[in-house]
Amino acid sequence: MDDARGVDTDFEEGTDYEDDPLPYLTTDYGETVAAARQEVGLQLDELAAELSVAEDDLVAVEQGRAARANVGGSVIEALEGRLDVDLAEE
Repeated sequence: MDDARGVDTDFEEGTDYEDDPLPYLTTDYGETVAAARQEVGLQLDELAAELSVAEDDLVAVEQGRAARANVGGSVIEALEGRLDVDLAEE
């Protein structure tokens, strides 16, 4: 139990992570995004440019690492809108 008090976090001081919270995502959100992106014929860089988001964020989403990569909820919303997919748990 003492170990929990000494846990280091990846939070950056002075940053308000609540400004763009990541919603709870479906289990297979990464695969869903990758398949939908390929279905519409876009490369990662093309989709990133179209949505005005970092390509690294899209890579993280497709690899199922959105939370660990601190991807914002606005990226998920943009992907849902552009690719017509549901990524957030309701």
